[in-house]
Amino acid sequence: MSLWVRLFLTFIACLLLTLIFLGMFLGFTFNQYYKEELIERLTLEARVLEPRVKQFYTSSSPDFNGYKNFVRELASMQVGLGITVLNTDGVVEFSSWESRGAIWSHLPEILAVQKREIGYDFRPILGEMSVSVSMPMSSESIVIGMLSLKYPAASVYSRVWQVARFIIATFFIALLIGAFSIYNSVKIQTEPLNSLIEVAGEISGGNLDTTFEAKTQDEVGQLARALQVMVTRLKTALNEASREKGRFEAMFQNMVDGLMLTDSSSKVLLVNLSMLTIFGVSSDEMIGNNVTETKLPSTLVDIAIHGEVGLETEIHIGRPSQKVLRVRIAPIEQEGRLTICEDVTRMRGLEASEREFIQYISHELKTPLASLGASVETVQTTAKSDKKAQIKFLAGMSEDVERLTNLVNSLLTYQRVRDIGEQMERFGAVQMLFDVHDRFIPYATKKKVMIELDLTEDEIVIIANKDRIIQVLYNLIDNALRFTPENGRVTIGMTVEPKRIKIYIQDTGIGIPKDYLNRLGERFIKIPRKDERFATNVGLGIAICKEILSTILSKQGYSFERAILPMKLVAVRSGLGKYGKNNLCYVDGMGSYTRLEAFYTDYEFPIDTWCEKGLMKSCNSCSLCQHACPTQCIPQDRLLIHADHCLTYFNENEGDFPPSIPVQSHNALIGCMLCQIICPQNKKYFEINQDTITFTEEEIACILQKTPRENIPQALAKKLVDLDIYEDYPELQRNLTVLMNKEHSEMI
Repeated sequence: MSLWVRLFLTFIACLLLTLIFLGMFLGFTFNQYYKEELIERLTLEARVLEPRVKQFYTSSSPDFNGYKNFVRELASMQVGLGITVLNTDGVVEFSSWESRGAIWSHLPEILAVQKREIGYDFRPILGEMSVSVSMPMSSESIVIGMLSLKYPAASVYSRVWQVARFIIATFFIALLIGAFSIYNSVKIQTEPLNSLIEVAGEISGGNLDTTFEAKTQDEVGQLARALQVMVTRLKTALNEASREKGRFEAMFQNMVDGLMLTDSSSKVLLVNLSMLTIFGVSSDEMIGNNVTETKLPSTLVDIAIHGEVGLETEIHIGRPSQKVLRVRIAPIEQEGRLTICEDVTRMRGLEASEREFIQYISHELKTPLASLGASVETVQTTAKSDKKAQIKFLAGMSEDVERLTNLVNSLLTYQRVRDIGEQMERFGAVQMLFDVHDRFIPYATKKKVMIELDLTEDEIVIIANKDRIIQVLYNLIDNALRFTPENGRVTIGMTVEPKRIKIYIQDTGIGIPKDYLNRLGERFIKIPRKDERFATNVGLGIAICKEILSTILSKQGYSFERAILPMKLVAVRSGLGKYGKNNLCYVDGMGSYTRLEAFYTDYEFPIDTWCEKGLMKSCNSCSLCQHACPTQCIPQDRLLIHADHCLTYFNENEGDFPPSIPVQSHNALIGCMLCQIICPQNKKYFEINQDTITFTEEEIACILQKTPRENIPQALAKKLVDLDIYEDYPELQRNLTVLMNKEHSEMI
């Protein structure tokens, strides 16, 4: 309800109450006036009748019937008038309406007469409100009786009601006139205030550019001027706060480290993009929730709530990807806490790689140098005069020198790629590939590996840094030849797409273990091989390729970042792989033994490879995975499996296994491999040589004893992170116990 309405109703209420009280006062006054007038009139009539009644009453031969008739005759002179004569004791002697002998001594007017006063009273008589006036009859100062007159009071009330109707009509008219006057007055008085309220509403809505004038000098005008000053100051303060907020948000959101701001109750107030990316969560899942209700790792939650301020703690996470984080807590005013997560995964990886590199370089230098020293000493002494021996040792020395030269050249090439800018030129891509192919024919012949070309017939002219492209191809082809066994095949191919070409190197080599796929491009990464023929050299080849490609994209203004997406679905829809009946993604050349990663880039691809979800053709005639599934969760009639029935679902979540799952079906610490092991598409990839991670007896004991995760040895935590099962630690004790029981039952 608006202010002017409240003021209007208040004034109307005051006016109405005033009129009501005034009307009640006038009504009461007129009522009393007419009653007193009626009493005076009856008193006057009683005085007039008193001599005649007294004369008749004091006659020598009283005749009561005659008295009665006499009184009735007098009363009939006026309609409604009643006459009663009483003795001095207040007993009716004769009356025009009352029976003889009635006792009136208790009535107020009779009691007044007994005191020699004129008495009167208003009361119902014969069912009608009447006024009764009584007076003494005296003879020679002696009261000989009483005369009482009654008359209906209806005339009084009728006259009062007439006056009341007049008063009500007058007051109603006055109320209408007053309401109209009050309405206009209130409207005029509140108009400046209403304008001020509208302006305040616009200001509260954020429009600080609203202007208004204070036209009056009263309180409203003073309020308007004060509001104008306040708005000016507020606008200045908000502009400054907005600039400060913008600077803060820009710094906060663009910090490389993950930042999370919580209040004293551990409620998440703010997180930056780096924090969301590190842990693969969205801002809706974080902001506004208690940190214990988020999907953050329990170790980080514990540090965020109870961590000591200023103390740095290093933690390992396995999801969404394996990372090493350095976490510290910074205090914030008003009892808040800022959790800072610095991703040191790359730093730790580089430190480990460089340590390995130093060890490897030491070994790589030590071996040929020792061989050279021994050969030189032999040539100078034992074989000094033996020509054949000298030739043999010199050939070995040449190989050692070549080995050292290749090592130095790889290091120099990597550094040169990082330091030299882009030099673009036009050249024929087909001719370049022919030249690269010819360069590797001797090496391929020596390795007994066939090197083939799959090119277009017409020359394709491109603009790029030719030296860089050739360097990429040299490294990739060199790796392909080195890791392909005898009688294998390496293919150098090219496909033409709108506005670009795609060059690929394909081989039938031993491949890269899954654990190392996500480390491609890091410097000094050497993959351990059980077969020394396929030992990695310095570990710079893929790093050189990645550095070149990254440099090319950066020079063109493009970039790429890791993305958190449903990997299998993206891989299938992008054409990278196909679904199997077991709902896993199969990639050509790798089977289902892959670790999928997604990246987003601002590069504009000329063609759209997005496609519908598809099933491998071989699945149409194969049902091995369905028969191998211990829970029968792979259906015949749809592409998706019944995930809530899968053994993987049960052993990755807390709780007991359903009785329907036999002990013999358990086959993995986390997950289930039965449908992948039996799949024909995985057969040729299952035997790929790769190192395994083993647990010591002490580490197994920690798992079986359910040692709290924060208290397990660092070595065990690292193994769990490397296996991507660190977050599944709470379920490991149950799963390991089941596997041990299975092994025990099989031994029996």
